[in-house]
Amino acid sequence: MLEAARRNMSYTEVIKTFDQELGVSVFSEITKEDITANGVIVPVGARHFAERAQRLQNMQQLWMAKANDPTVGAHLSGKEFARVMSEELNEPNLYKDNVMIFEQMETQRVAQEAQNEMQAEQQSAAEIGI
Repeated sequence: MLEAARRNMSYTEVIKTFDQELGVSVFSEITKEDITANGVIVPVGARHFAERAQRLQNMQQLWMAKANDPTVGAHLSGKEFARVMSEELNEPNLYKDNVMIFEQMETQRVAQEAQNEMQAEQQSAAEIGI
């Protein structure tokens, strides 16, 4: 739209903007010269994602150093590492305090229930002579 306005605008336009500090609408006049400049529009979002990807890659390398060298691992918090990775990935449900313990308990509970069911089935099969 900016490009089309620069090419086709031949008059003064009144625009409405909102001043956040004052909480009022401000009306301004703009001309073709106001929106024409020599320069380049640079996408800033790509830089943000590149920085984020670089941080994640550095964290993965740090995690590998922690895993491979116990002298490094002794000084790094796994809990804090998991929290930071969760934030960097923008996955808030990925990190919870001691979640692995509760998940292991749930898995053991299901395995125990399955084993109890299997024993009950085997016992009933033995009783009827199968």
